[in-house]
Amino acid sequence: MTSIRRILAPSWRAMLFAVSLASAPTGAATFQDYVAETTVLEVSGVSYSVIDLYAQFEQTNVHVVNAYDVTLSNANGTAFHHSDLNTLQALAGTWSPGLSLNLPPSSNPAIDTFVTIGGSPGSANTTSLDPNFSPANAAVPPPDSGWYNSNPANVQGLSDSTTGRTLLARFVIVTPAGPESLEYTGTITFADYTNGSNGPAQQATSTVSIAYPSGSCDSLTATASTSNFAATGGSGTATVTVGGADCDWTASSDSGWLTVSSGAGTGDGSFSFSVAINEAATQRSATITVSSGSAADVGITVTQDAAACAVTGLTPATASVASSGGTGSVTISTNGSSCSWTATSSAAWLTITSGSTGTGATGEIAYSVSANSNASSRTATITAGGQTHTVTQDAAACAVTGLTPATASFASSGGTGSVTISTNGSSCSWTATSSAAWLTITSGSTGTGAT
Repeated sequence: MTSIRRILAPSWRAMLFAVSLASAPTGAATFQDYVAETTVLEVSGVSYSVIDLYAQFEQTNVHVVNAYDVTLSNANGTAFHHSDLNTLQALAGTWSPGLSLNLPPSSNPAIDTFVTIGGSPGSANTTSLDPNFSPANAAVPPPDSGWYNSNPANVQGLSDSTTGRTLLARFVIVTPAGPESLEYTGTITFADYTNGSNGPAQQATSTVSIAYPSGSCDSLTATASTSNFAATGGSGTATVTVGGADCDWTASSDSGWLTVSSGAGTGDGSFSFSVAINEAATQRSATITVSSGSAADVGITVTQDAAACAVTGLTPATASVASSGGTGSVTISTNGSSCSWTATSSAAWLTITSGSTGTGATGEIAYSVSANSNASSRTATITAGGQTHTVTQDAAACAVTGLTPATASFASSGGTGSVTISTNGSSCSWTATSSAAWLTITSGSTGTGAT
């Protein structure tokens, strides 16, 4: 299977130096620089870096006659790939790029190193020359190599009518594990072709340094030891596999509850991650994104179970009510919109009037408080799901609540008697008085207590 990605890298011309060897005559063409386009091809499991080298002109009517004094150097000495008959169309046993200059989806991917003048995708080029690097797959062609258009009249070397470029060469290496660069120095002869014939010949010499992409950093896999966690949280690890020992990678999370540790490395490696407790009654998920070079990012999705439904609060936590009684309410909160609750009161005088049951993330419980006739404060609670709301009611004022018995009868001869006094509180005091001189209180005229 054949796959392709194309890299257009104008930054590769940063080390370009162009020198015009003669003053430009009238009607002259203008040479700008050498331009490189790099394509990475994968053919039969092998990755190839294919660099097409062009002469770039301001005009689209420039005729390149020849290129010479060419010197090539590969920074790391990687051999150029050269395989005419295996991958290119062969004409009567001789080499010719022909239509195979086309990159995929052509049936014959052009993964061969060659030099040419005027070649362009989709058109045969009779002026192309095989560099015949010796030995096969040599690191560089012979020094001071050159090639030329043997029949200038056929204008095979005209710059492209759209881009103003003329193809000079194609250089192919098996994509390296790490960065490499190719330095090309050469002189070209060219002429303006405005009126159907060559104008005065011009020359230019340039040097260009072209960086090969590190194709191995185009691959990336990342796998987690586990990606499903209980609501209680936990931790896990993930392994990262990149295309080569020189490839950097990073890992980052898109959520605060999913934390990545040691989330960067070079070459194959691993990282750890931790999952915080999920207090919500809803399932949640987050993604760890792993990146490396120009490879497609890999996402690891981590999913965490929902917590059990729970009442998380009754607000306010307390309330005070006068002894005369009254009403109140409390806001109930749960950890999920689908969570239900049941609320109860601990005393008969504290009555829930609405919201004793409900469903939702929040709700309201209303209640009423009966009057307090006792001369002491009292407390009761409303409880829901382990959370409480405490209601305190003020004491009533002290009062005598009864004299028992209420009446008594005596003979004319007189006598003695007693009565039980009751108050509404153990700290309440009283004073008893008689309304007649013949009725005398002998004890208990004052006292403190409930009776």
